[in-house]
Amino acid sequence: MIRREITTSPVVHGDETGWREDGQNGYLWQISTPTACYFERGPRTNEQIDAILGKDFAGTLVTDFYAAYDHFGGLKQRCWAHLLRDVRELEAAHPTDSTLRRWGRHLRRLFRATRDRPGATADQRRATRQRADACLTRLCTPYQKAEVPQRTLCQRILTHLAELFTFVVDPAVPPTNNAAERDFRPLVIARKIWGGTRSPRGSIDAMRRASLVATWKKRGLNPFDQFRDLLLSPQL
Repeated sequence: MIRREITTSPVVHGDETGWREDGQNGYLWQISTPTACYFERGPRTNEQIDAILGKDFAGTLVTDFYAAYDHFGGLKQRCWAHLLRDVRELEAAHPTDSTLRRWGRHLRRLFRATRDRPGATADQRRATRQRADACLTRLCTPYQKAEVPQRTLCQRILTHLAELFTFVVDPAVPPTNNAAERDFRPLVIARKIWGGTRSPRGSIDAMRRASLVATWKKRGLNPFDQFRDLLLSPQL
C-alpha cells in the first residue's frame, strides 16, 4: 500500500545504498515522498528500480547521477547537492588550478541564482530554465574534451542537461535528493551496528518494518503506538 501510494505521487525521490545479506553484498533501494517511504533490497540494476516504480509511474523522479536511472523515460531531476559536492572535492584535489576554481564559482552562482529567482509565473520559470540551460552549456562545452580536471563533470552536466533544471519549471520538485539521504540514515546506522540481514526473509521483514516506521514518522505518528495498534488488531 505504501509503495502504491508513492508511485502514484507527482514527485518521487529514488536512491540506493549498500546492504549485506548473509554476508553477501547487495543493495537497498528506496523511493519516497514527504509523507511515505518504501525500502526494498535487490540488485543494483535497471530492472530493480523499474519493478519498484511500476510500469505506470508517471511522476518526476528525483535522483543522483547513478546510471540505473538513465533509461527512465519520464521527467527527472538530478541532484545538485551531489554535483556541487563533486565540484568541491575536485577543487580540493587541485587547489592551485585557478581555471577550475573560477569554473566552480560560476557553476555555484548559476545554481543559486536559478534556485533563488526562478520567476513568479509559469512563463517566467520556463524562460529562466532556458537561460540556465544556455549558461550551463556555455560554461561546460569548452572543457568537455579538454585535458582539465573538470572534464568528466562537464561531460556529466551536458549529458544530463535536460534533467538539471526541472525544479525551475515545477515548484513542487526540489533541486536536490537530500530528503532521500535523510530517510536512509537510520538504516545506514543500523547497517554499521549489526552489519545487515541474514536471510532473504529477514531482509523482507526488515525493509517492511523500516518502511512502516519511516512513513509513520513522516506523518507525525508514534511508531510504538502504531505497532501496538497493529499487534492488537483483530485482523491479525
